[in-house]
Amino acid sequence: MTDIRVKFDNKAEEIEAWMNVNPDYATEYPNLAPLAQLIAIGRAGDDSAQSMYDAIRACFKDVEGAPFRKGKTSSLPAQVVANADSVTQDLNALYASIMADNEIVAQLMTRHGRSGGGLYEDASEYGEAVSKPVNARLKKAYASMVANDTEAEYWWDGELPVVLTQPSADSEDSE
Repeated sequence: MTDIRVKFDNKAEEIEAWMNVNPDYATEYPNLAPLAQLIAIGRAGDDSAQSMYDAIRACFKDVEGAPFRKGKTSSLPAQVVANADSVTQDLNALYASIMADNEIVAQLMTRHGRSGGGLYEDASEYGEAVSKPVNARLKKAYASMVANDTEAEYWWDGELPVVLTQPSADSEDSE
């Protein structure tokens, strides 16, 4: 199997998970309407995988929460990443709305000192600041559950709706 084949197949799986979590994607982003066809063409042969990968990536330009990221790819299952990202986007929108609709929140909520302190520039910055750590916490909780880490703060099964549980010593496999 070629490197592009592996890259395409992994990204296709991640995109399909994203599509499942975002069922209205074609309505919200008309440029994403041909996704299923592009994935099918890319899976048809190694010759088309690279060009379809590039085409799919171009379709996702300017799409918030797109499954294309810079840096190292996650080792978590694509559906878990998509679920965590979906919940994080919802939380981001909720907190941004709270700040935008309530002047008192805008006047009282400040950045953490390590982020330079001061007031948030706008509601979207506040929403992102509050929701971003939740995304990391969810992914860590999933990894802890998979590893059967009973010392972890929380476990998450990667499913929606999110239900965090606290592991107990009884969860360890008996020898």
